[in-house]
Amino acid sequence: MSREEGRDLLDAAHTYHVKLFILIGLTTGQRAGAILDLTWDRVMWDSSVLDFRNPEKGENRKRRGVCPVDSRTIAALQEARQIAKTDRVIEFNGAPVGSIKKAFARAALAAGLVDDGGRATVSPHIMKHSVISWLAMDGWTVDAISDFTSTDEKTVKRIYRKVNPGYLRDLAESLGNGLWGGSDAPIQSAGEDLCQHRWHKSEQKGRSKKTVSH
Repeated sequence: MSREEGRDLLDAAHTYHVKLFILIGLTTGQRAGAILDLTWDRVMWDSSVLDFRNPEKGENRKRRGVCPVDSRTIAALQEARQIAKTDRVIEFNGAPVGSIKKAFARAALAAGLVDDGGRATVSPHIMKHSVISWLAMDGWTVDAISDFTSTDEKTVKRIYRKVNPGYLRDLAESLGNGLWGGSDAPIQSAGEDLCQHRWHKSEQKGRSKKTVSH
């Protein structure tokens, strides 16, 4: 999903809780379960940080972390807090939301993010994948993306190599600059080398003829 499609998805969400869910997902890259599980007491207003770790649940292979958000996201959360009726950030009709798959799919359909069969082509999981791709294309390090999105480094690396194959370019430049500094041509060009080779052969041939004449 491109950034433009992400904006379309957010605009197409007509219910407030789905719009807030998508906003948090697009600006943190966290898993759907972590977002739905987020409570207001784990929103740190002063530092604009969301703590997706649930103290009542143990750690498992699906990591949850602490993630900062930008000023626009924190402003949206402040508005949502004023009308909240539960301790959950994502709620609907005065109750926590256990699953958002169907409502998310409706937003995707409204945004035109569908395949030839009319089925939604994006999901909460793809939203997380897209955030990792965007950060990779922006040139952020694997470690930083892994920490920010609470994703294991192997997954980040797999996505990184696919969307940003030039991310090792700086390493290549570093080696070259370390060896040759500001030199533009550390070895002779092929043309110069070919000319010298022909001259050398001609010189040898001339010497050979002189030897035979004696």
